Amino acid sequence: MRGHVQSEYEAAASADEIWAVYSSPDLPRLIVELMPARYERIDVLKGDGTVGTVIRNFLNPGDMDFYFLTFHLGIYHTTILMHNLFMQPCFLSIVTSDNLIYILISANSGPLTWNEKFIKIDDKTRTKVVQHIEGGYLDMGFSFYENIFTIIKTGKDSCLITARTVFDVAEEYESNTSLISVSWAMARAISNYVIQNRANKDEKQTKSFLRCC
Repeated sequence: MRGHVQSEYEAAASADEIWAVYSSPDLPRLIVELMPARYERIDVLKGDGTVGTVIRNFLNPGDMDFYFLTFHLGIYHTTILMHNLFMQPCFLSIVTSDNLIYILISANSGPLTWNEKFIKIDDKTRTKVVQHIEGGYLDMGFSFYENIFTIIKTGKDSCLITARTVFDVAEEYESNTSLISVSWAMARAISNYVIQNRANKDEKQTKSFLRCC
């Protein structure tokens, strides 16, 4: 069975600025810094971050994002703000001696480690294609699993970041497709990084101008 899922994120930064990060050879290192709750580490097995590079991803088993959990226990009434990157929570409840319940959410319900290869990095179309080549979903009945990132210009200082996952899965493993979800968390992290860098640059230029004057 061939299928796909897609997410879109509107970024308040130019397409060129966002693409500069997505296409950067340094992205594997940077994304771990930007998303430490999701990524434990990324090892570069082959290449220099350009087309043909092979990396191994290691995800943290738990990640949290924007979930309100309210529960009652005796006289206690507590609301916990948590988050789940894929909006597919797995709950683990622990009751302590003081009768308070602590709830942990494991967001990374899919595979936690796999190898992938940079298949395409096209500056003209601002498209990056990354394909699983070992482990991960390929060990879960999938014969093909590919992520396609495209940056679309929508204005001078705005763009649309699309993330599309395309996959082939054997019929008897179709239930595993429920683990697939394309989040815009990476797009948001990169967008915020670009915007913050721009703000820092503008601040330095302003201070330099004031010193000169």
